[in-house]
Amino acid sequence: MLKGEKDYREILIKRAGIDILPSNSELRNIEFIPLPAKEFLLKENMESLEGYDYVLIDCPPSLGVLTLNAMAISQYILVPLQTQFLPFHGMYNLFETVQMVKKRINRNIEVAGIIGTMFNPKKSISREVIEETEKRLPGKLFATMIRENVSLQEAPSWGKTIFEYKPDSNGAEDYMTLTKEIIDRFDTLYS
Repeated sequence: MLKGEKDYREILIKRAGIDILPSNSELRNIEFIPLPAKEFLLKENMESLEGYDYVLIDCPPSLGVLTLNAMAISQYILVPLQTQFLPFHGMYNLFETVQMVKKRINRNIEVAGIIGTMFNPKKSISREVIEETEKRLPGKLFATMIRENVSLQEAPSWGKTIFEYKPDSNGAEDYMTLTKEIIDRFDTLYS
């Protein structure tokens, strides 16, 4: 799709309450394909997107051309933060990139919030990362933490969402609560 060979509607997977545009292994090579204005490929291909309340773009953890494509088209960013030492410090690189994108590519982009993931309240590092994030970035952290959960790790291997795989798991409960919190925050941002 990014190379203009297919329209997004040709590869869309429809599920109850959600449509998914999957990626494939070829996408990892996009960095090396000589294309002009690579950071705008997604924007050019998604301009005709209609009929959605929200569009979520799941990005790789690296700050390469795929993430820049998502930032070029996005109004808000949700930052998942594994509640561990290295991801916490790496998050600041993302914030610097957002500021650069805001200056050069998309002046409307904002960080809507930070989502604590792989949270384990029994681990001091999890608690410390959350406390430090709240202190350094007040108002950005969502109250809902996505707890460590085996079902969340297993669901993708079965090609299912957590709601299809184990709807009664802590992971499903956490994501449902987070979804409501995100919608509330977006309602506030849009009003």
